[in-house]
Amino acid sequence: MHVIESYFKFLQRMSYIAMAVVAPIVVGDEKNLYERAIEPLLRQNCQACHRINRKEGGLNLETQEALLRGGDSGKAVDLTDPQTSLILQRVRSTDPDDQMPPPDNSVGAKRLSEKQIQELEAWLKSGAIFSKTTSESRIEDQSKVLIPSKVRTAYASSTLASGKHFVYSQGNEIVLRAFKVQGSNSDSPDKILGVAHHDVCYSLSVKESSLGQDQPISNSKAESEDQPTDQTRSDDKESETKKELEELSNFLIATGSSIEAKLWRIAFHEEKPVLKLMATIDSQKGRRISERVNAIAFSPSANQIAIGSGFASRTGHLTVFVIDQAEPTSTTATTASAGNIRVRDVFIAPECHSDTILAVAFSPDGKKLATASADKFIKIYKTSNWQLERKLEGHLHHVLSIAWHHEGKTLVSASADGTIKIWDTLEGQSTKTLTLNKEVTDVDFVGKSNRIVSSAIDGVARLNDITANDVVRSFQGAKDALHSVAISADEKTVVAVGEEGLAYSWNIEDGKRIEATTPSAAPEIQKP
Repeated sequence: MHVIESYFKFLQRMSYIAMAVVAPIVVGDEKNLYERAIEPLLRQNCQACHRINRKEGGLNLETQEALLRGGDSGKAVDLTDPQTSLILQRVRSTDPDDQMPPPDNSVGAKRLSEKQIQELEAWLKSGAIFSKTTSESRIEDQSKVLIPSKVRTAYASSTLASGKHFVYSQGNEIVLRAFKVQGSNSDSPDKILGVAHHDVCYSLSVKESSLGQDQPISNSKAESEDQPTDQTRSDDKESETKKELEELSNFLIATGSSIEAKLWRIAFHEEKPVLKLMATIDSQKGRRISERVNAIAFSPSANQIAIGSGFASRTGHLTVFVIDQAEPTSTTATTASAGNIRVRDVFIAPECHSDTILAVAFSPDGKKLATASADKFIKIYKTSNWQLERKLEGHLHHVLSIAWHHEGKTLVSASADGTIKIWDTLEGQSTKTLTLNKEVTDVDFVGKSNRIVSSAIDGVARLNDITANDVVRSFQGAKDALHSVAISADEKTVVAVGEEGLAYSWNIEDGKRIEATTPSAAPEIQKP
């Protein structure tokens, strides 16, 4: 449920100012070339990050007016001298720090060919005309703009309380998977529950809740008095499978993306689990969600949800919402609903941190809420009155993940500085620092033990004990950065997801790898 990757690298990768892929309009054929080349490229490569409600780098590429205004780096286009335009400088640059699209972008945007650059220059000389619109309205409905299929990065994962399943994000989709143990003959495939957002899903949380719950799947069978046969054993197995699936409908899933969060429940279509939208919380109407939702967490009772967002290098926004069953009585700025779930904000701290919030976590008893930020600080609030209780300082880089010990007195934090710190929250002091020398992207406790599992940018997950200094065990096999970990309720299996979009599983006790599976698509009945 965390933003996990080096923060500066993350901003660079996700700010792929796709000006470079804008095809040009040549004089005398503006309309045809715009509709044939520029509009599709803008839609597929640019507007996911550069649109009216999400302006990466302050740049909106939906209209001529917005393009001419430019972004945080200044004017993107100079129509009086098009050859000096910043767009052309960036697409021609060979410096990885300035080049657009960035060479390591995560959406598959490619460096422009010389022909494309020449066409871009010709389009600028013609006046950079958007033939379909000359106003601030969008080029087209953004509900049609989806991220490229190549974007599969898994930024977040969460274990269902039953312990048998976990969910993780894969690009903008949510995937359900059963925990597998070494030697298991289970052939249950991963299941894509559906598309959660138009943009990448950066955060995710799951909690058991009866709010908005449908009637369970009927799978009752009369007990046979005969001796079990192959058919009855097969029926029993099918009934057991249905019972496990029925349990999935007991959970609410919260997902966070660019300037919006959504609440889902797992429903069933043609006996397959799918996402059912329950409520949307967006950046409109004063909801205090800014930029991307980097962190999201349910309270222990699932009647509240905390959302962390913010503007990079400027401010961190924390908003806490109450979730209840009552029907909304108005459409005010403090109410969002879908079906019979209502979401109302109860605490807003628009300047909770001096940089964007990257992690949030309620204490096990729900009496405290911890936040962690790119500003290197951790803050702890009392949920009874939302007063700041503690400010923890000690990390030298962005704090990417936090987790509470089951007793509620100890907190662990993972940082881009390559360390994990153990904190005494009553005293407000760090009691131990575990140095991994790798950017630590996520951390969580193994049940009610003193053991923790972390993921890191080097593609390795690690098992530590907060009372010791050495790594107990390493879990290897991933080919790229890992961003999030999940642990089964029986404490036998650890899963990590990351840059590849795959879920890697290991046996906690011996570190042996359990093979990953490929997700199977869900029937498309719910769109974001």
